[in-house]
Amino acid sequence: MKKYLLITILLGTFLFQFASAGTTGKFSGTLKDKTTNEEIIGGSVVVVGTQFGASTDIEGNYFILGIPPGIYTLKASYIGYKDVTISNLKISIDLTTKQDFALSQEDLKIEEVVIVAEQELVQKGVTATTSFLDAQQIESAPIDGVGELIGLEAGVTKSSDGAIHIRGGRTGEVAYLIDGISVTDVFDGGQSVELEAGSVQELQVITGAFNAEYGKAQSGVINSVAKAGGEKFNGGIQIFTGDYVTSHDKIWQHVGKITPQDNYSFQANIEGPILKNKLTFYSNFRYKSDDGFLYGKNTYNPWDVTAKEEAVKEGATQNLAELRTINDAGQLITFEEAGLKPDTTAAGTYYIGKSGENKFKSMNKRTDVFALGKLFWNIGQKNNLSYTGIFDSENYTSWDANYLYNIDARPTQKGYGYTHILAYNHALTQSSVLNAKFSAVNNVFDEYNYKNINDDRQMFNVLVKQGFKDNFSTGGVPNKIFGRETNSYNFKLDYENQLNNHHLVKIGGELTNHILDYDNIEITPNSSFGNPYNGFSWVSPDFTQNYWVFDTNANQVNEFLRANASFVDTIPGAETYIDDLLRRDVWRDQYNRKPREFSAFIQDKIEYDYITINAGVRMDIFDPNTKVPKRINDANLVTATSFDSSRVAQGQANLWINQKTGEILWDNRDVEYKKASKKINFSPRLGISFPISKDGYMSFSYGHFIQTPRFSDLYLNGSFRPDRDFLDGKTETMGNPDLDYEKTVSYEIALKQGIGNNLVLGLNLFYRDVVNLKATDDVKNTTDTQTYKVNTNSDYGNTKGALFSFENRFTNEINASVDYTYLVTTGRFTSDDYTYPQNSLLDWDQAHTLNFNANYEKNNFGGAGLIGSYGSGYPYEPPRKEGNSVIRKNTERKPSTFNLDLEMHKYVQFGMFNTTFFVKVFNLFDTKIVKNVFGETGEANSTEISSIDRENHNQVVNSIDEYRLRDIPTNYQPPRKIQFGVKMNF
Repeated sequence: MKKYLLITILLGTFLFQFASAGTTGKFSGTLKDKTTNEEIIGGSVVVVGTQFGASTDIEGNYFILGIPPGIYTLKASYIGYKDVTISNLKISIDLTTKQDFALSQEDLKIEEVVIVAEQELVQKGVTATTSFLDAQQIESAPIDGVGELIGLEAGVTKSSDGAIHIRGGRTGEVAYLIDGISVTDVFDGGQSVELEAGSVQELQVITGAFNAEYGKAQSGVINSVAKAGGEKFNGGIQIFTGDYVTSHDKIWQHVGKITPQDNYSFQANIEGPILKNKLTFYSNFRYKSDDGFLYGKNTYNPWDVTAKEEAVKEGATQNLAELRTINDAGQLITFEEAGLKPDTTAAGTYYIGKSGENKFKSMNKRTDVFALGKLFWNIGQKNNLSYTGIFDSENYTSWDANYLYNIDARPTQKGYGYTHILAYNHALTQSSVLNAKFSAVNNVFDEYNYKNINDDRQMFNVLVKQGFKDNFSTGGVPNKIFGRETNSYNFKLDYENQLNNHHLVKIGGELTNHILDYDNIEITPNSSFGNPYNGFSWVSPDFTQNYWVFDTNANQVNEFLRANASFVDTIPGAETYIDDLLRRDVWRDQYNRKPREFSAFIQDKIEYDYITINAGVRMDIFDPNTKVPKRINDANLVTATSFDSSRVAQGQANLWINQKTGEILWDNRDVEYKKASKKINFSPRLGISFPISKDGYMSFSYGHFIQTPRFSDLYLNGSFRPDRDFLDGKTETMGNPDLDYEKTVSYEIALKQGIGNNLVLGLNLFYRDVVNLKATDDVKNTTDTQTYKVNTNSDYGNTKGALFSFENRFTNEINASVDYTYLVTTGRFTSDDYTYPQNSLLDWDQAHTLNFNANYEKNNFGGAGLIGSYGSGYPYEPPRKEGNSVIRKNTERKPSTFNLDLEMHKYVQFGMFNTTFFVKVFNLFDTKIVKNVFGETGEANSTEISSIDRENHNQVVNSIDEYRLRDIPTNYQPPRKIQFGVKMNF
């Protein structure tokens, strides 16, 4: 690592760890004599109510660095002159707010000059497409989370699963930041924690070519700055309740019944001083619950069994054993004695266990908890220290149409995390600032029905395999236990120096240590006879009588065996023989990895009246810190003996595994390992902006951007065991710790022009070229038919597009904005798991998107907001025509979409409480917004079923139409949802 540190020192003069992304802006300007227009040297400019301030230099210039985003008041003063105060000045992340002062001499006998500034129509000096949303805009928007606002940004599309794509990039190409600290989930590329909307001071969304200080992102940066406490006590609570209200009961069953308690939220915040002018705090808490809009029935329980009458009476398995069950006394009894009555269906007579309540229950219920606390300590001498602590958790179940009548069999998904950010800022001089941050980000996710690997109920997954094709599950659970925990420890330091009035230089670096614990267990019942039921086999000593004994009462069979109870034989005979079938084959992918990332950057922000330049270079180093097979892409990864299917079936493979823990006990395979190599990359960045009029500018940006592949792709199946294929017939995919950085080169030209006093027009042209994207390629062994898959850097893509924006501030009370994006996204890939040989449109290619936003706000009265969006249809792959072997990838389009969301609020004063009553309506017109279609028809609610399939369908639980159309409820976006609430602030 020493050589990399040396490179960093040479690169940036500084070696410091974990580069600081922007969380502040700056003020700059001049002080002049109003009468003579001469510069005032040594004048004072302070940010009222803060510790920030500066003196003017010999040219009358001042600049104030490191100011958090917000609305501020500046006060300028000089001996012999009247003070001038200007309010309503806005600071945004990474931008310079320019404000000049003209001071009048005291003998003019005038009072202090107080000015309320008007917000600039066009914020100049922007070198990459960036949008800013302040706290008021976020809180008044008709949204139920910050993520919804991001999805409405120009150039941002959402795939059918709701994932964010910026300018055609994959979902994992976005950097998520809170207070300048990365909260990107390095395992899957998502966002590990999202600030609750009420706790955001400013949201910055960069979709263009961002500066060198931002790393680990190819497509965009989403930077949230949390609120900090003030010197006055403030607080409030917010409560809302609501439900889904729709007339489309043929799509969403049971949603027509309005129950406001199904969707509710409670949120509270408080802030204020702990020590006056020294220590302040801000805290926010939210609990949210949503029953969702997807319902099923608990007709069956996981332990229920469905068996055909012939199988019960004539023999159910290869050895023609009769099916029986067991009572509480351990006696063999018939199905009728167990209370299972034969049910005649279109496919024959079946004994069907239905022990459920047959009541509607939600299949996509979720609860979320969010808590944030922030302390700010003004140490003095322009030093301050802050701590931010965040806890968030989610608990939910995901829709799975196969369990529509066995809904309690779906696993619970739980996630939670802790985020700690400790920040120290020190103004070394008036023109230089040192920023240091340490953070610890924890993220945990679990998915399971029963957490204990030895829980007897894990056997119930065999009930799912009861052999009824195109029928819903009548019992069983997925035999899977999944858990992962990621801890990322970051230390960063950056130094910012305003060398002169034109050059702001920033130098920094980063070091991130990750600890990833991963455990994925799949349990398969072990039975040489292929027993499809939960239980054991009973065989008489002379082998003339044979029964499969299974369970009709949850854990009854297992309890009987555990207690070593005497088997009460209802059939005359002597001793009995019990073959315990509760054995398990366990496949386990378990690992602990500790990868490291290091980065350093240097950048210069050059500002003149006629041009702004952001120029910089970034260095990134990644150490996977593990081993990898030397021939991971070679068909002979392991010896032919290990791939000999017959020897594996006979238990003679060269790999022995502890079936309970997954530990490799003996590995005689011919695998040669090497240490996965460290990756190093240099990324130049350049952004230029220059004014073309009083209220207009043009900009150009260019940059190289890289990203470490997701850890899930690097370390999957870390023991490199394709031998699993012989256990369950699956083709195994192996991760590749030697994957290189994924790389993007981005270009953008932008124009923004103000017209009159209220209108702003914008135009952006952009192009992105992406290489080294993760793909999954087949590897085949030459001595055996077995294949496996391995992750490689063989995919590529490119995006080109144009963006047009329109914003009009009609009055101080009404404003509206419209943006249109034309986008073409192509590549050699679509999903992460399958590679297509030809260049094709990607699944999230949305050629045309149109977003509009209108707001009305009247002081002391109330207001309303309307958000609308239109999108052309996403591509999909039609089915292959008979006799045509060519894959026509994404040659058809899904229907276009249109949506409107509405928010209205009214202010009422109750004593010391500023009260706001509000209503939010999502999908205002209850539009059926299509997100998926059936490939055969291109429609969301119909599919084609061949006559052969109809004739061969055994209708035990449902018709073939019901089964094949099971995904209709999820082929649409959510129906209309209405929320009513009240917010009280003091």
